Amino acid sequence: MGLYKKTVKTLESYGILIDKTYDLEKDQQALYTKDMILFVNESDKSIGLSFFAPTIPERASNLTLMMMQNIKDSKIYVLESFVFNEKKEYIAGVEAFKILKDIQKNQIINNFTKEQNYEYILENHDLYEC
Repeated sequence: MGLYKKTVKTLESYGILIDKTYDLEKDQQALYTKDMILFVNESDKSIGLSFFAPTIPERASNLTLMMMQNIKDSKIYVLESFVFNEKKEYIAGVEAFKILKDIQKNQIINNFTKEQNYEYILENHDLYEC
């Protein structure tokens, strides 16, 4: 059984859904899941794990250990974390965490503004019974 098939079988056995699969180059595929992208290279029998930046460290370590325990005859590499920007471009490393921080900051501001609006309406408008 090839490395790609072993990888898919391992993911399926743990209930991890594969969202998309892409052929990259000869003997190389990318498997997109909720928490990570797996770069499978059949020619050198290696798998690169790139985790979605918001993935908590415990989840990332569990997924890494799962792959290491089930696919023992290959090399497993943990790559840089990533996000996709507004243009659906793959951004990795420090820049990914900067984008994630900006997204989280904007969500906090939006939630605060929404709560302030609710409070204003409750305090300053006549409310009617249904």
